[in-house]
Amino acid sequence: MDGSQDNSKEIADRLAGDRLNAVSLADKYNLDTDVVFVNGTQALVRMCLMQSEIDRQHGINSAGYVTGYRGSPLGGIDLQFAQASAPLTDSQIVFTPALNEDLAATAVWGTQQAALHGENTHDGVFAIWYGKGPGVDRTGDVFRHANLAGTDPKGGVLALMGDDHTGESSTVCHQSEYAMMDVMIPVLNPVNLEEMVQFGLHGWAMSRYSGLWVGLKCVKDNIESSSSARLSLEQFSSKLPNDVDLPEGGLNIRRNDHRHSQEERLHKHKIAAAHGYVRANQIDRVIYSGGKKARFGIVATGKAYMDVLQALSDLGISGAQADKMVSFELPEGDRFFFVANEEDEPIAYFAVSPFRESYAVGNVRKLKGGGFYATELYEKVMEVLGKGSLYSDKAQTEGGKGIWDRFPAKERVETEKEDGKRKWRWRISK
Repeated sequence: MDGSQDNSKEIADRLAGDRLNAVSLADKYNLDTDVVFVNGTQALVRMCLMQSEIDRQHGINSAGYVTGYRGSPLGGIDLQFAQASAPLTDSQIVFTPALNEDLAATAVWGTQQAALHGENTHDGVFAIWYGKGPGVDRTGDVFRHANLAGTDPKGGVLALMGDDHTGESSTVCHQSEYAMMDVMIPVLNPVNLEEMVQFGLHGWAMSRYSGLWVGLKCVKDNIESSSSARLSLEQFSSKLPNDVDLPEGGLNIRRNDHRHSQEERLHKHKIAAAHGYVRANQIDRVIYSGGKKARFGIVATGKAYMDVLQALSDLGISGAQADKMVSFELPEGDRFFFVANEEDEPIAYFAVSPFRESYAVGNVRKLKGGGFYATELYEKVMEVLGKGSLYSDKAQTEGGKGIWDRFPAKERVETEKEDGKRKWRWRISK
C-alpha cells in the first residue's frame, strides 16, 4: 500500500493534465468554445450571440430583440436571458419580457419596421417572439398581419412555440403547427439542442430571404434537457437558392404596401422562397435511402424522428440494414416488412395490420429449401406508428383472424410446436 497511493495519484494527475480541458460555467456563452454544456434555454441565449457574431463577420451592424410571455416548456427563458444580460448587452441584444403574447408579437413586428422610416441605429434587428401553445392561439391576428407585411432583409423573426403535447403542465394539450399553417408561417422542428440552434440560425436567414416569420418548435424534450453540444460558428453555413424567381421589389417589408399586394406576394412568392431555402440548405434530407428498389418510406420530424430511430434500434435494424429493407404485400391491406443482412437474407421483420391497429415484431431464421420461420416471437405496440391491442398466442389459435392466417395459402406452411412454443413458417415469393 505504501507506494500504490502515490502511484495512483501520479497517474491521475498525468491523465488530467493530458486529457482533461479546463471548463467553466461561463463557457456556454463563450463563442471561442465549441463544445459546451447547456440546457435548452441557455442554448437559445447562445444562439442569439452566435447570430450577432455571424452578422458582424459579414459586415452587418445588427441588433437583437427578444420578447414574449413565458410558459412551460419555455417557463425558464426569462430567467436565463436575464442572467445573461452582460454578454447580451455586449452584443447589442435587448431582452424585454412582455405583459402578454400579443403585445410581444406587435413589438417584434415593430423591429422590422425601424429602417422604413430612417429611425434605425443599426442595419437591422433580428428578433425572437416566444410563448406557449395557447399564447400562439391568441396571437394569430398579429402573426397574420406581420407575416403578410414581411421582415427586414437584415433583420428576421423567429417565433418560438413552446408546445406541451400531453398537457403535463398546461390547462390544455396543444400543438402549434396548425395555427402556424393557418397564417402561413413555416415551422422548423429540431430533434435536439444542436439542431435547435442550427435551425434557429437557419430560421433567421430564411426569414430575411423570404420575408416570412419562421416558427421554431420547442418541446420539453429539448428545452428542458441538458447536454454537451457542439455549438460552434464553424458548424453553421447557409446559402441562398438559385432556383427561385423573385418578384420585382423583392419579398421584404416596405412602406405603403397594399393588402392585396401582400396577399399575392405571400402566396405566389414568399412560400416558394422558403421552400427554395430549405432545398438549398438540405434542411429536409434523406437519412436512409432504402436502396434502389425502396418500396416504402418513413417521414419523421423533431422528436418523432428520434422515436423512429429508437423503434428501428429495438427491432435490431441498423442504418445499413435499413437501406436493405424489402416488403411483402399481404391480403386485406396488411403489410409484412423484412430486414435483410449482407447476404440478402431476412433477419428481422415486423407486420402492420391496419384493421387491428396492432403490430407483431420478431426475428426470422433461414430454413433449408428456402423457407423461413419466426422464432422468439414477441409482440409490442409501436408507439410511433399507433396503438392498439397486441397479437397473442390466444388470438392466433382461437381467433383465426391473425395476420398469419391471412398469409396466402400457397405461401404458408403449417405451424409447428416445439417445447410448447408455437412457430410459424412461410416462404417468400420473389
